[in-house]
Amino acid sequence: MPLHGDGSFQTRELRNALSDSRWRLTDFWLHYFALGGSAGGFEIEAYVFGAHMLPALECDMAAAAMNEHSMESGLPARVPHSEPPQSSAGWLDDLLNEDKGTADMDSIDTDTGSEYSVADELQDLVLDSADVVEFLEDLAAYSATSAPGVGQMPVQCAITLYRRHRPLTGAGSDESATIFDRIQQKHGAGPCLEALETGHTVVMDDAATDPRWPEYAREMHALEINSVLAVPMPLEGGAAAAMNFFSPVKAMFTPAIIERAENYASSAQKALRLAVRIGSRDQAAVDLQEAMKSRTAIDIAIGVIMGQQRCSQDDAFALLVKASSSRNQKLRDLAEELVTNLNNKGVQTHFDA
Repeated sequence: MPLHGDGSFQTRELRNALSDSRWRLTDFWLHYFALGGSAGGFEIEAYVFGAHMLPALECDMAAAAMNEHSMESGLPARVPHSEPPQSSAGWLDDLLNEDKGTADMDSIDTDTGSEYSVADELQDLVLDSADVVEFLEDLAAYSATSAPGVGQMPVQCAITLYRRHRPLTGAGSDESATIFDRIQQKHGAGPCLEALETGHTVVMDDAATDPRWPEYAREMHALEINSVLAVPMPLEGGAAAAMNFFSPVKAMFTPAIIERAENYASSAQKALRLAVRIGSRDQAAVDLQEAMKSRTAIDIAIGVIMGQQRCSQDDAFALLVKASSSRNQKLRDLAEELVTNLNNKGVQTHFDA
C-alpha cells in the first residue's frame, strides 16, 4: 500500500488548514478517529508535520476530518482527497433506495483552627457534585454564606468559569446572582471579566459613579447592587475562574474583607481545579465514546459499499467521501443513513447504554 506524507500537497494543505483553524491536534485526532482512522495521536502529529508517512486511506480520513471541521467553521474545504474509482452510476441512490430489512444486522472563617474545616467542606462539595456546573452552583451558594468576612454580611455570590473552546460557564448562589453574572457577559465588560483577563482582584465601590463599565454599572445600580468584588482563581490547562460577590451596600468590600476573600478564594480554587479536572476527564470519555459510535457507522457503510461495488476499502471510503461532499452531508450522517436504510434500526454498538 503506498504511503503518503513526505511533503505532498495534501499534507501541506492539511497542515495549513489546521494552523488557520486553530484546531488542537488532540481534537483533530479525535475527529479523524471517529471517521475510522487507525493511526495514533503521535503518528498523526508526525504526519501533519511531514515527519511520518501514512497509507493513502489514512491520509484521506485525515483530510475528511479537517474539511468537515473547516466547513462547520465557515471555512472552505481545502484539503484534497484521492480520486475515487469509477463506479456504477447511481450507486448511492441504489443503496439509499434499497428495500429496508433485507440485511440482518442486529447484532467560611479564616482562623487557623477552622482552615481544615473549610477545605474539608469544599472537598465534600466536589465529591457530592454530579458535574462541574452543579459544583459551581453549590460553591456559589456555600460562598455567599461562608466566605470569611463576606459571608457575615448580606451578599450574593456568582462564579464564572472560562475553559478553552467552550462558552463561559456561570452559576449563582440564587437566581438574582445568576442574573447579575449574565448581565456582565451580555455587556462583555465588568469586574468579573476584568479579573479573568488580568488575574487581579477588581472592586467596584459604587455602581452609580464608577466610570469603568458605564452600561454594566447602570444596569446593576438599577437592580440596587452598588458594590461588586471579583476575585480571580487561576486554574490549569488554560482555564480560569472568578468568584464574584454582590452587595447593595456602597463600599461594602473593605481592604480587610478583600484580603480574607482572596484567602478563601485560594482554598476554593484548589477544589474548583479538582472539579474541572474530573469534568474534563469525564468529557473526554464521552467524546471518545461518541467517536467510537461514529466510526462504527462509517466502518459498516464502507463494508456495504465494498460489497456492492466489489472494491477495496480505500476505494469504498473515497466513494463515501465524494458522496458526502456532493450532498453537503457529514460522513457520519450519510453512513448512518445508509445503514438505517438496510436494517431499519440504525447503528447499534456494544457500548451503547
